[in-house]
Amino acid sequence: MRTVQLLTMIVGAISAPITGAQSQQRVLTVAVADRVDLGEQDIRKATHLAQRIFRAAGIPAEFISCTIVKSGPNFRSDCPATSGQIGVYVHIVSKPAADHKVQATSAGLALVGPPGGPGSHVYIYYNRVSRVAHFSSCATFRVLGHVMAHEIGHL
Repeated sequence: MRTVQLLTMIVGAISAPITGAQSQQRVLTVAVADRVDLGEQDIRKATHLAQRIFRAAGIPAEFISCTIVKSGPNFRSDCPATSGQIGVYVHIVSKPAADHKVQATSAGLALVGPPGGPGSHVYIYYNRVSRVAHFSSCATFRVLGHVMAHEIGHL
């Protein structure tokens, strides 16, 4: 519930009203790369949960599973066809990279992409997500879905 309220406040603060007879609401397209081999079913459940959280906040979102490859300073994605440009790349990784300066309690990191660039990136640390799920007796996909929505909400 707090995630929905936070997303609603963020969207209300940064979104401009859309006017005109042919205005369409933009869809947030999120590419998800499972780099820890969680499995398609858990990823699908987590992304559906994150999508419901965004929908409750009035943000239409589309989540797609992709292979995201770093190519020099940029990222290349092997994704199925989407209805729009990818706005956020979510990388589910086993643990924080050495250059990710995060607190020991952080389950993820959100990095805003350059203006006009290929998109923003979210890193979710599976070792921390699974630990929270274990100690809270909660399904891992539920924690993962909430962490996805939370980290994307930072952007």
